[in-house]
Amino acid sequence: MRLRVLISIALLFAGAASSRAYTTTTMYTATGYPVTVYHNLSCPSQVGCPATDSAFEAAWGFRSVDRWYSGTTAWNCHGRTFDNRQGWVSYADPWMTYDAPVCPASPRPGDTVIWWGTDGRTAHSVTITSAWNGLSTIVMSKYGSQGQYQHALSNPIVVYGSNWSVIRFTAGTTIYYYGTAIGDPKQKLESPAERFLAERETKPWFNTVKASEVLYATEHPRIVARSTALKEATRLRLLATENPEEQATLLLQDLADPSHSIALSPYSGPQFTEEFVTGIEAGKLLVLLGEQHPELRHMLADHLATLVKASDAADVTRGAAVYFLGKIAPEDATNVKAELESEQTKAVMPGYTTYLNYYLRNSPAAE
Repeated sequence: MRLRVLISIALLFAGAASSRAYTTTTMYTATGYPVTVYHNLSCPSQVGCPATDSAFEAAWGFRSVDRWYSGTTAWNCHGRTFDNRQGWVSYADPWMTYDAPVCPASPRPGDTVIWWGTDGRTAHSVTITSAWNGLSTIVMSKYGSQGQYQHALSNPIVVYGSNWSVIRFTAGTTIYYYGTAIGDPKQKLESPAERFLAERETKPWFNTVKASEVLYATEHPRIVARSTALKEATRLRLLATENPEEQATLLLQDLADPSHSIALSPYSGPQFTEEFVTGIEAGKLLVLLGEQHPELRHMLADHLATLVKASDAADVTRGAAVYFLGKIAPEDATNVKAELESEQTKAVMPGYTTYLNYYLRNSPAAE
């Protein structure tokens, strides 16, 4: 009975994240390349509704005094950098391709810092708002569906890593920070990630890049560990029972706890957050419980599959459930995948993948 109840509990945390209402407009880079701008009428399924500012700041160690705007899906980092907070811009790649970016020797206010993901596409952008001072350089940064902050470069590095470069656009590109536009003279260029990640090694500020690698390797795992850990109440109740069914109930409830997803809100897709989802301690303990008690596997698989198929559950919760279902019962994950094959993706913006679809696609297949 308890196991049936927990599915209902999980559904309480499903928000407006499943809606896909949005409108679009077109903006242009300085060289005339069209870019689609999304205007979200509700929370995109991939990024979800913002967590409270206080919860987000606690998760990442940010200060409320640095916050300029509270969490919102009305604009994202690239919408802030290139469109003065007018909408959600999926990638900065059009500017990187067409607006003559260069890697300056001496960064200055109005330059951008661009991060790339493992897929080679732009993952984040900020604007430098102070004189260059290494990791302490002040930047303006918007974190996915969360707030906009003016704080040290070290803050977004802890979130997005060391795959970044300072960029200056020389095609008259308008870059925003205090609502002021910055720009320069016109040219044209080809394309981005590998070139700039190599070119930055020749710049005087490359020591900051090397320092950022140490910072990210030190601090980021601590954020992940806090986000993925069992809730203290779950831990204490687990210690108080030897009944495997009760343990399963506690772990399934913990897996669906929305606090596991607060730290995910700066990211625009599941490809950036695997360590947060696959590292959820409750899920890993469910796998262990299934190994120790084979007689529970069917029950665990049944309830995880129910959660995966709950279309009104939060997208990230469904993604985590299908991932751990694949670990406990690969054949059930394969069956769920076939069952959901016809389900329309709830992607709000083309180019984004839902957590559900991502983990369905990557779940272990039955032998």
